[in-house]
Amino acid sequence: MNPRARVKLALNHKEADHVPFDLGGTGLSTMHRTAYQNLRTYLGLSVDEPKIAFVAEQLVVIERDLAERLEADVVLVAPQPPTGFEFVFRDEGDYEAYTDEWGIGWRKPKQGGLYYDMYLHPLAAAETLADYKAYKFPDPLDDRRYEYLRRDAESAVEQGKAVALAGLCSGILELCAWTRGFEQFADLNSFM
Repeated sequence: MNPRARVKLALNHKEADHVPFDLGGTGLSTMHRTAYQNLRTYLGLSVDEPKIAFVAEQLVVIERDLAERLEADVVLVAPQPPTGFEFVFRDEGDYEAYTDEWGIGWRKPKQGGLYYDMYLHPLAAAETLADYKAYKFPDPLDDRRYEYLRRDAESAVEQGKAVALAGLCSGILELCAWTRGFEQFADLNSFM
């Protein structure tokens, strides 16, 4: 039984040859870069700089050799950043920082930092409807986002794998809190 058939059976509440295993098919099932590199070393696999799937959390794209070795059944297929957006990391003293496509600032301590924390919220000071209207949302329909989705999904299917499609962003409430700032988001009076 191939992985795709195994996952389909499980999703249909039917018994497969064994429980499907997902490693890296979603942001919730992948690994931090340090753990990933340690696992590759332990298994005697080459340890190169991993491709990062989720920058803030430093979560990696699981490479095919590791996925095959551990018999993972699911492959992540994810949209790309929009045209004109690239992750640009900057030095901010004790921190390495970047701004994402939503205008949210993230930073990680240079010494001992494992992931990036939010520290700038583009709508934190918004007080009027005009302030919100002036905010430039990322374009969800930008062609670059979807440029490789078909190719990546077809490649996964050719490998007999199940496909997990990542979304363009976190959930709507998360993004509201992230762009507004947690304190301002929790203060309902700030929306009035």
